[in-house]
Amino acid sequence: MELNQLLPQSSFLFRHRPVNVPGDLRISWRLALLILVLKYSRGNKASLGKLHLVNDALRSEEGRNKLSNILAGTQAPPEWPFRVEPALGRAIDMARGERLVTSEGGAAYRLTERGMRAAESLLTRDDVLQQERAFLDSQGQRITENFVKSVIHSLSLS
Repeated sequence: MELNQLLPQSSFLFRHRPVNVPGDLRISWRLALLILVLKYSRGNKASLGKLHLVNDALRSEEGRNKLSNILAGTQAPPEWPFRVEPALGRAIDMARGERLVTSEGGAAYRLTERGMRAAESLLTRDDVLQQERAFLDSQGQRITENFVKSVIHSLSLS
């Protein structure tokens, strides 16, 4: 039932209008990004901390620049308190449900065979996640688990 039918005496008229949803709020974007981050990680595996850190960096050009500066040593980690987003948790749950990732001991995730095929499919498309892929191509190997631990540790000290 539409709102207009619930309020027949009202002088207000309610119309459903489409609303643009930013890419980072779309589950398909998050799922594809999660798969690519794991694909660019050593052994196709990453800790939850790394997933949150890279997820936040990849959301915007500003985030990518901040992480690049921290990796280059020109910015201190406490200057970038990265966000821990519930939407990433939902994407991880969906990826696990679709058998694209599996949880490894503790809070770590790895691509499954099915996830590897999805990642390879994403990588064959030139029109998908171009900026995110460019960042992962140039910086992905430098974002090690030890680096992530040091960033998280420095944030807890500040």
